[in-house]
Amino acid sequence: MSVVPLAQFPVTSRIAYPAVVVGLVWLTYMYLGMRNQGPWGFFRTLMFPPGLPKWIYVLVAPLELVHIVVTRPFTLAVRLFANMFAGHMLLVTFSIASWYLLGPTVGALFAGTSFVIVVTLLAFELFIQGLQAYIFTLLAASYIAGALEAEH
Repeated sequence: MSVVPLAQFPVTSRIAYPAVVVGLVWLTYMYLGMRNQGPWGFFRTLMFPPGLPKWIYVLVAPLELVHIVVTRPFTLAVRLFANMFAGHMLLVTFSIASWYLLGPTVGALFAGTSFVIVVTLLAFELFIQGLQAYIFTLLAASYIAGALEAEH
């Protein structure tokens, strides 16, 4: 989305959009997990994975809770935001370099090279955007499917 010359600022390169989408995924995950397993069963299987020695739950339970409630949504949002923002910054940098170097001297050769890099990076960013959409969808589906199961 939004990889159009002169209007290149992908929606997902603003942190608010990925944060809202991840918030919806997280709410869906929590809702389905609690609905299918009950609140106590959901948090019990979430924090106390079966098959571990009882004494290790002191360490594992808070780590699992922080992982599911904080770390997983944060990394899902930042992964999407950072990739789109970095791609946009590369395009802007080389676009500005093309414009800045354009002149009657040897700079025109460098401007042409920079323009070729911009076109190449534009194609690369289109590929990355599709890949990131796929990864985001795959991870969101995986997280939601994990809420439907009773075991990790």
